[in-house]
Amino acid sequence: MSADDHESTAGDGAGDAAADALAHLQAAAIELISAGRSFLEAADRAVRDDDSVARVVDTLSGLGRDVMGRAAGSDEPEQSDEPDYGDGYQGIDIDG
Repeated sequence: MSADDHESTAGDGAGDAAADALAHLQAAAIELISAGRSFLEAADRAVRDDDSVARVVDTLSGLGRDVMGRAAGSDEPEQSDEPDYGDGYQGIDIDG
């Protein structure tokens, strides 16, 4: 085997590795697009449901009150009418 033959064989291995890497990147891109599509479908359903939107707005407004209270120097978050489970976290009633 000459030096030229060896270089050709080594080049094929690099080409195979590059093709394999490209195939993995394509598969990952397809999975990412599929995951994004699923997320958008779930978001679309949630946005169209008035109750879901109301719960999200309520949760975000509570979070905003907590952040503003802490920024104003209060160590205690605003009290909510959501159930308190005694572990420092308050639950969100999803049953309506």
